[in-house]
Amino acid sequence: MTSAILVLNAGSSSLKFSVFLDDEPPRLLLGGQIDGLFTHPRFLARSASAVVGERTWDAGTPIGPAGPIEFLLAWG
Repeated sequence: MTSAILVLNAGSSSLKFSVFLDDEPPRLLLGGQIDGLFTHPRFLARSASAVVGERTWDAGTPIGPAGPIEFLLAWG
């Protein structure tokens, strides 16, 4: 099994993330963000060559501060 490193950057209305292979040096696998946490949440994840995940929640359906992390852990 290959180890990975998850890096999170939490802002006031977004959560950005990167996933790296635990190599020497670490190699970026994918990155993305969930923004609009309190208004119209949108998720987008990209590898080096393609979009690998997308989701949009209904407008007026905030996912709040804990929702993005729960979503990422379930998605990953």
